[in-house]
Amino acid sequence: MISITKFYPIIINFMKQIRKFALVLILLLIACQPSLANQITIIDGETIISLQTSQRVPLLILSEAGISIQPTDRVLVNGIPFKLDETIASDSFQMQLRRTMNVTLNGQPIQTSALTVGDVLYEAGYALTEYDTVTPPLSTVITDSTSITFSPAQTLTINTNGQTIQIQSSANTVGEALSQAGIMLQGLDASIPEENEALPADGQIKVIRVKESIDVTLESIPFSIEEISSPDVPFGQDEILEAGINGVAMIRTRIRYEDGVEVSREVEDETVLQTPKTQIVASGTKIVLSPVDGDAPYQYWYATE
Repeated sequence: MISITKFYPIIINFMKQIRKFALVLILLLIACQPSLANQITIIDGETIISLQTSQRVPLLILSEAGISIQPTDRVLVNGIPFKLDETIASDSFQMQLRRTMNVTLNGQPIQTSALTVGDVLYEAGYALTEYDTVTPPLSTVITDSTSITFSPAQTLTINTNGQTIQIQSSANTVGEALSQAGIMLQGLDASIPEENEALPADGQIKVIRVKESIDVTLESIPFSIEEISSPDVPFGQDEILEAGINGVAMIRTRIRYEDGVEVSREVEDETVLQTPKTQIVASGTKIVLSPVDGDAPYQYWYATE
């Protein structure tokens, strides 16, 4: 009589093979089943579409929904930009179609479906820095006819007080750039170019520190001499009748210094504090006879033409 226990290992091995085969068959059947359709929402501007679909590729979903797109349009899945030919892993999602809009960038018209001002600049190839000036702000959502102004920062070299300072600035004027660098123009201070001018192409700005002082001095005014003929004074002689007195003038002079060096002087005012007094001199016309030297009994007088 044959014992059945001899066949137990064979039977057990056979049962294991059947289980493996059954598992593989189940997996194949599951894989061959069509994907289950899911309800999704498509937002196209103000239009909202509900669609039952088993598709997971945005381009195929839009085609199934009868929505046409342009090459520059883009799709957002659950608020995140998504490629049109990329497979969506989630079964539950919302699609938003971002249509191409007409905007201007520094006055130039462009078409874009970018979400924000920052995205527009990035896609336009601009490398943004913290010193650039952008209007409106980078986070502003793009709408049709949005106007964007972008002023990239440039390197400026500022010479002031014997020092050289370099900054990055996108200021509109020289004055704004100096303020950004913490350099203030005070009083008569000036800059080259002037503070209300646009930033120079070569980036060179010179600050001139200007000071003025007032110098007050007293100067003597020489007196004049007036001669009068006098019959009482011998001919050829002069006699001071009234002594002259010098006058005094106060001179007010404005002195200008640029970076500590005197560059100009200008007399602003001259005030006479004391008027000079004219000196009166008597010029003699009296003829006086004088004896000739020696024993000759002759007299003489001077005569002039």
